[in-house]
Amino acid sequence: MAVLPLLIRRRQRYERQRRRWWVKPWIERRMLFGQYHTLMTEIERECQGNFVNHVRMPPAMFYELLQRITPRIQKSEPGEFYDPYLKILDDCNERYIATTRNKENRYLPNSNEAWTVLVSETQCSSGLSIRINQLSIYTTNDSCTDYLKIEEIGSSRVLFHSCDGKQNYIETAGNGVRISFISDDVHEGSGFQLSHQEKAAIKENQAKVPKTPKVPFLDPFKLVPCHHFSQEKPAPFYVEIHNTALIIMDIHAHVSKTEVIGMLGGCFHGDDQHLEITMAIPCNSISTGLQCEMDPVSQTFACEEINNNRMNVVGWYHSHPTFNPNPSIRDIETQLKFQDYFAQGGFSFIGVIVSPYNRTSPGMCSEFQCLTISSEISPVDKCNMPYSFNYGMIMQPLQSELVMRSINMLAEKYSHDRNRVELLQPYLGDTSCLSKMLESLKDSLEPNSEESTQFLEIVSEIFIMAFGPGKVEARAVPDPELLVSPPDG
Repeated sequence: MAVLPLLIRRRQRYERQRRRWWVKPWIERRMLFGQYHTLMTEIERECQGNFVNHVRMPPAMFYELLQRITPRIQKSEPGEFYDPYLKILDDCNERYIATTRNKENRYLPNSNEAWTVLVSETQCSSGLSIRINQLSIYTTNDSCTDYLKIEEIGSSRVLFHSCDGKQNYIETAGNGVRISFISDDVHEGSGFQLSHQEKAAIKENQAKVPKTPKVPFLDPFKLVPCHHFSQEKPAPFYVEIHNTALIIMDIHAHVSKTEVIGMLGGCFHGDDQHLEITMAIPCNSISTGLQCEMDPVSQTFACEEINNNRMNVVGWYHSHPTFNPNPSIRDIETQLKFQDYFAQGGFSFIGVIVSPYNRTSPGMCSEFQCLTISSEISPVDKCNMPYSFNYGMIMQPLQSELVMRSINMLAEKYSHDRNRVELLQPYLGDTSCLSKMLESLKDSLEPNSEESTQFLEIVSEIFIMAFGPGKVEARAVPDPELLVSPPDG
């Protein structure tokens, strides 16, 4: 009789192991500390807070779950767990195992006769110089410590700082190969390989080059308050925005719970240093949950739309749905890259941030921040200082073809979006999100105007039909040629 409980316990243990069959392959495939914990967090979130439910998943269901949450894990920020592009793990101090982006494990021999370096095929062919970066070693107790800091010392050798603080050199053996290490501005999907150099030798040398101080980590999501121009530091130019462009940005920001993004068109009047923004073109975004990036295909369509209207690309906009319209560290970096790129052609480029649902805002109107980035470095935030423009508004006809086409496109697109704001649901008290949006649009319209009243009624009707009950039957499918960007899928 005692055998039966033993068999039952064995059977139960087997079932538990079978349900968790995916844990070991996942860890072997990723080889990254912190990923397992993140996976568990995502599974718990998918199971509505009941962590036990995941053990009852059949393999097919878990595969489907894994496909959905893996992009979120892979694109999460270092604030959640440490995830650079390359991991180096300590293996008995004799060899190092590196996990590349394609999940392949490569062993690096630790000897004085040879050294294995990371080489980018793209950068080898283009002949780019070595990039400075910091890698990390992962010891057997999962503690993260500094391992390498790579610096360029010349065309024939590279200096690196080891974990014991010594400075060493890697000779490139004069074979013309460019040694390149991963940096933050490498595009996602770039291919990397581990290349072995037979003639490379490591030489210790502490006297030639002083030790480089560590670069402080900057939180990419930290919001930086904007400075204001003054008489001592005047604005480089004056900014005016058409009210129709403000309306499109405002509507676009209101209909999505996540960040939205788009391009701004206009012209720069050099005679009086005056930048006029005439149009806003919504774009598709590639969202990672905490941030959004502009879809390059959609960006191309938006730029063509601006050029077809005989305007130039003069800026971009994005939203901060529920928080202040101050730029983050990442926003500052993006804006600075845009400015540097357009400055090469002699053009100005600004950024606009829209905050539609900021609960700290006293009124119903969205907050707009029109900004540029200076070359000054903030001693507090350790980044370039953002400056805010005081812009003027130019009134334009409301029911133009471009404006109504953009509004209809936004209503059609976001009525099917899983991150849409339910505009007919309450926002605050008896005020719906749609009423809140219409109230915000009034700030860009002429007060007590018959045209403004008629325009708000049309906008309200468009979004009630798109977001209301029976919306599928009541809404006509728009002409694909009217879409600024190609439909998803």
